[in-house]
Amino acid sequence: MMSPSAFCAFQTRPGRTNVAIGLMAGVSLVCLAGTQPAFAQETAIAGLSADAGARAVSDAGLDTDAQPTPDPGPQGARDESAGEEETEFGTDSGGGPGTGVESGPQGEIVVQGARLRGQLDVEQAPILELGEEDIAAEGVASIADLITQITNQTGSARGRGGGGGRPVILVNGIRIGSFRELFQYPPEALAKVEVFPEEVAQRFGFPPDRRVINLILKESYASREVELEFEGPARGGNYTREQELGYLKIADGGRINLNFTAQDTSLLTEAERDIIQTPGSISDLASDPGQAEFRSLVPDSRSLEANVSYAKAFIES
Repeated sequence: MMSPSAFCAFQTRPGRTNVAIGLMAGVSLVCLAGTQPAFAQETAIAGLSADAGARAVSDAGLDTDAQPTPDPGPQGARDESAGEEETEFGTDSGGGPGTGVESGPQGEIVVQGARLRGQLDVEQAPILELGEEDIAAEGVASIADLITQITNQTGSARGRGGGGGRPVILVNGIRIGSFRELFQYPPEALAKVEVFPEEVAQRFGFPPDRRVINLILKESYASREVELEFEGPARGGNYTREQELGYLKIADGGRINLNFTAQDTSLLTEAERDIIQTPGSISDLASDPGQAEFRSLVPDSRSLEANVSYAKAFIES
């Protein structure tokens, strides 16, 4: 019954190589004649190998009592494999490629992010920022309506009389020639809206009594729009019809906008509204027709307007 204990001790403590193996070999020879032939056979082979190893150590003149570094064994192998799995899934704390985290000073977290093209890089923080969801929540039909909707945030209290001028309009951080270029743009073309304090206006050649609105357009966007309007009073007599066609495309840093508007308004006379004529306005001649039929309250008019614009920034600002 000594052989199993000696064999287990050899497996768990391989430090004393020569002495432990010699004892195991001696016990194995006894067990070879005992009642455990299978175990004795395996241990005898190990004993022969151990005797050969002991003679090699003795011939080399090495100290048999020296204790080499213990082998990590099965538990160490498991820990090592576990460490490899954690590294594979990106849990390594060394900031390797699997983690996506860049090493930094101790106690510091470094967050990296990309700026939208067209954002202003200034010291002053924006006083108002509207994302795509915020712009959609305003419920407006054009950029002009959006600017009117946020007038309370874009107005300035500086300047004479406690009120500054109209806000400065920028598109992708660049001054524009006229706001008419984009006042009919749909709000869906905007990626973000920034409103900056008055100090930023000086960087673009304006006095510091006007706030700055930076309209950041989407890098790729296209829309086609058809609008038909018909309106008139409940009492009738006058009607207005309007048709509008619009096309907008933003791509490769440029934008093209086509807008056509046709409007027709019918005549509304004083006779259709039963306006009482003053005595001095009526002709004394009986042959003259009634004046109310020829006096208009709303004139008959027709108009056609076309707007075509193209803009592209060839130099990064």
